[in-house]
Formats: sequence, C-alpha cells, structure tokens
Amino acid sequence: MGEEGIQFDLGGVAAPGAVPLAHVAPLSLGPLRIEPAVRSVRAGDGRLEQLEPLVMQVLLALASADGATLTRDDLIAACWDGRIVSDDAINRVISKLRRTLDDLAGGEVRLETVPKVGYRLVAPVSFKAPAPLSSAATPRFWRRPALVASGAAALAVAVALSLALLPRAEAAQTIGVEPATSNSGDPIARRLASDVTTDLARLAGAISRVNVVDQADSGGRPPDFVVRIEVERDADRLDANARLVSGVDGSVLWSQTFSEDAGNLARLRERVALDTAAVMRCGLERTAGEMRETTGQRLYFAACDALQADDRLRAYSYARQIVARYPKLGGGWACLAMTSLMAAEEVQQKGGSGATLRRQAVTYARRALALDPAVGRAYIALAAAEGPDNPGALALLERGIAADPEMPSLYRFYSQALFNLGLVRDSVAPALRALALDPASRHSHELAVRRLASAGRIDEALAVQARAERLWPDNPEVRTHRLWLLPYYSDAKAALALLETSGGEEATLPTLPALVASVVRWRAEPARLDLARLDAQAERDFRRAPINAWFMVWAMHAMDQDRRAFAWLDRAPKRDAAFQWSILFTPAARELRRDPRFFAAMAELGLVDAWRVSGRWPDFCGEPGLRYDCKAEAARLAARQPAAIRS
Repeated sequence: MGEEGIQFDLGGVAAPGAVPLAHVAPLSLGPLRIEPAVRSVRAGDGRLEQLEPLVMQVLLALASADGATLTRDDLIAACWDGRIVSDDAINRVISKLRRTLDDLAGGEVRLETVPKVGYRLVAPVSFKAPAPLSSAATPRFWRRPALVASGAAALAVAVALSLALLPRAEAAQTIGVEPATSNSGDPIARRLASDVTTDLARLAGAISRVNVVDQADSGGRPPDFVVRIEVERDADRLDANARLVSGVDGSVLWSQTFSEDAGNLARLRERVALDTAAVMRCGLERTAGEMRETTGQRLYFAACDALQADDRLRAYSYARQIVARYPKLGGGWACLAMTSLMAAEEVQQKGGSGATLRRQAVTYARRALALDPAVGRAYIALAAAEGPDNPGALALLERGIAADPEMPSLYRFYSQALFNLGLVRDSVAPALRALALDPASRHSHELAVRRLASAGRIDEALAVQARAERLWPDNPEVRTHRLWLLPYYSDAKAALALLETSGGEEATLPTLPALVASVVRWRAEPARLDLARLDAQAERDFRRAPINAWFMVWAMHAMDQDRRAFAWLDRAPKRDAAFQWSILFTPAARELRRDPRFFAAMAELGLVDAWRVSGRWPDFCGEPGLRYDCKAEAARLAARQPAAIRS
C-alpha cells in the first residue's frame, strides 16, 4: 500500500445518512479485498486503488443490496442523505466505481446499469449483515481465572469484523467546528487556519456519533460543544490557540496552544487537528453528555487531555474527582478503573507493587457495568486486570464490542488478544478499525504496524510507520517501531543501513530491539555473527527477566540457530508468560512452527486446550509443511492429560 492509503482524511466527511466508513470492517467481493476504513480496493495480484469517500459509500450500498437493483433515488438516500444531487455528480461516482472494478476484478465483479431502473452489483460473494453477537458461559483453562470465547461467540465476532455494516448510532452530542481564524493578516497564518478547518471537518466526519454542524445552521438547537481555533504569527513562529467551549454558555472546557516555526507548517497543521480531534472524540462520548455542569465537564476534558499526554497519575487524579462528584455515572467509574490500572503500572515502574490499585480497578469496573452495561471502558478494564495479553480476556472484549462498538480501545485490546491466540489474520481488521476510529492515537499506529507486519503486509506496515514518524518525530518509542520492522525488509543491506543510522548500540536498547538488531546484522553479514557474544548477552537478559527467553527463541531461529532456539524454548516460562510467546506467531518463526516441539510448548501454555475447546484454530495450523495435524495432536495431548482443562 502506498502512502495514499493512510491519507489524513481517513474516511472523509460522512454525510448524515451515510455509513461511517471507519466502522465497516474489511470484506471480500470475489477476488477483491475491500477495506472501507482506509477506502482501499485490492486485487488478488496486489494492485491497489484508493476510492473517494462517496465512491466507497456507493460500493458498500450496492454490495449490501445483495444483487438487487438500486435506483438513483436509493443511492441518493443512502449515500447523500437525500440531498439534491445533480445527474453529473452521480454519473461521475458511478463511472469511477465501474472503472475501478473493471481494472481490478477482471470481470468477476461488475457494476451493471439496468436501463431506466438503476444499478446492480454482480459479484460471486454476497455481502450480508451478520447475526447478532452471542454470549455463552466459557470454560477456564489456566491456573489463574481465564475465559475462552465460545465457538459461537468467537464466530459471531469474526463475522462482525469481516462483514458487518454497523448501524449508524444516534449522536449523543453535536459539535460545532467554527472556521479557524487568523487576525494577523499573514498569508501563511491564513493558509494554516484554512487547512486546519478542513482537517478538523474530515477527522470529525470519521467519528461516529458526532454531527459536525455550522454555528449558523444548528437546526434550532445550539451544538453541545464548539471548537474555536485562532492562528497567529509572531516573527518566525506560528501559534494555534485551540479551545473547546460549551455551546450553552460559552465556558471554556479545554484549551491548548500549539507552536512551531513557520517552516513547519505541515507538522503544526497535523498536531492541531489530531490533538483537537482526540479531545473531541473523548468529550463526545456519552459520559461527557451526562455531565451537565461546567465543572464536571472541565474535569472530564482534563482527564482526556492527561490520557492523550500519557500522564497517567494526573488522569487518575481527575477520574477520582469525577466519581466523587458523579457517584452514579457509569462512565466515570469506568474511567477510574482504567486510570487505576495505568497508575498501577506507573507505580510498578517506579519500584512499587500496584496490586491494590489493580484490585480496586476490578471493583470500579464492575460498579461501572452495574450502572451502565454499555460502557466499553469497563470491559477493557476487566480484561486488562485479568491480563490484556491473556487469551481469556477475549470473551470480555467480545462482550464489550457488542455493547459499545465505537470504542477504539476495545478494538486495540481485541486485536492483541486475537494475535496472542495465533489468529494473526483476524487480528489485522480490529487493529485497522482502531486506527480509523482514532487516527490521533500513537498506540493505534503502533498496533496497526505490528499487526500488518505480522500478517506479512510489510508495505502497508511501513506506510503506517512513516506516518507515525511524521506525527511524532521526537518520540523514541516510535523510532523503535521502525527497528522492529527491519527484519521484514526484503533488502537485508538496506535494513542494515537503516539500523546503523538509527543511533545507539543494541546494548543500550530494550531486549527485543537489541535482538532485532542482531537479526538484521546477521541477515546482511552472516559471517560476522558472534555466537559467543550472543549467548552471553542472552544469558544476561534471561537472568534479568526469564520472560526474555521467548525473545531468544525468535531471534535464534531467525538466525538459523535452531538448536539454540529450541533450547531457549525449553527454558521459556510457561506460566504467567504474559504476551511474549506471541512473537513466535510472526512470519520469521514459520519454520519453527512446523516442529511438533513448538506445539508442545503451546500446550504447556494452555493455548492448545483453548483452541480445542473453542474450535478456533490458529493460522499456522493451515501453513504448508507442518509436520503434525493440529487437531489430532491436540486430541493426543488431551488424552495423555485429561485433567488439563480446569473448571
């Protein structure tokens, strides 16, 4: 995928009657792979074309008609919200869509004109809405409490992520985005003001449950919140002052000033739009609307701002103030549950325990669901408390997605849980959904990069990574993600050159990037592999944290040292292993997975029991060259240890 696949206007401005593209999961039509969230159509041979938002809307409308003919009036109602549209405008969209299908599908998917009636889509695979999500009691399979999704629930969510056109939810609030202004008269400042106005409208259009309204035309009801941005120039500096104010009384609820050199116009433009859109998304959730007084809304926006800045302890403090003021607000308790977990992690990083905060988070999350069963953050908190990388969190996250399908964090956690079960291909769709829902999130970018690379879609991963580096050029974690991608480069010499210019020796980096660096160097110059040095470093990392053994398995196998790889696989901890084993589900470990010893290690983790009970098998079970049958091997292991599944 080229850079155009992740343009800034993810989804474009959705018309009031249109499907929110950010919430439509990828689907297949014959040989075509359709990804509405990024408006792409990919042919079986890899060719890709980006569609305009309206062209994608028309494609989805025709696909969901299941072969029926739609009139022009049907399309206007579905894609243009019934507004007056000229014949030329419709003809232009139909022509672009027909040309794309003819070019990429080779006649297998066709857009037919039914004379004097309308249009129909002819495709070998129909596009239908799925059955509602189901939930069922599920067994425990680890020593610690762990839920595995039932086969029915897992299948329902998989269908929802691959086929569903989610119904358009009613907007909880409205937001008025006033045109950004510039009082300086400077042409660069005026240009920035115009560009920021356009960007905010596009980003807001990608957020479901948000109506972007003009202050002068609010349908008789003022918007709940209004964004106002003023751009000024002082010598060689540009300042953009952003405020979110109450649409009722004009009280300032959130404000931030963004500054850059006049030469960094593009960077300032994206910073303003992304950060403001992030606060808009947070504030336009149901929780903000349930706070009717200015003080409470300011607290909520302050918590949003703290989370955006990754200031966990400050966010936790604001959340405590919110529940003290609104003890019957489910969203407030869910916010406190999440920030309690974040605060616990912060405390642990500083040498403390954090155990009390984690226990409290579970209590807060349960209280949130008792008050409001549809608050998505509560499900995330419960899954995270149980272990966000524990496969047992899958059932909780599926319930959360069914209850609150517009929460980006739910999809991020769900993608990681799927990946940790070896469902690599399934994990890509929710990762891209999270990115489309929340394009201002660094975490969504990171997740999308990793999931795309793990599924072998390296060009797309690199494109998303490039955008993240433009948005956060000074963030060391973002730069580290580039290092993580280097083993996937087809040109080993180019990967080594990038590594050498990344700065710093691998000894100064965390364990995984250090091993990645070793793999990159070995691929480019295998004769220079210093096994004695590598073994010594591996032993030091293992003594520091035994969980690092999983990284050693991956790295040793990637460097054709399978004897060492399996020795580390034997030493890798099989209880409370967090997520580290999942690195072996990446393409670099394909040969390792063919050996029955790998499957035996997965059985020790408890994963084989999860696959067998749920009937949902990991992707590698279908890989060519596998020297065992997953189902037969699972049955054999179960017969040897009939008590493996604990109730």
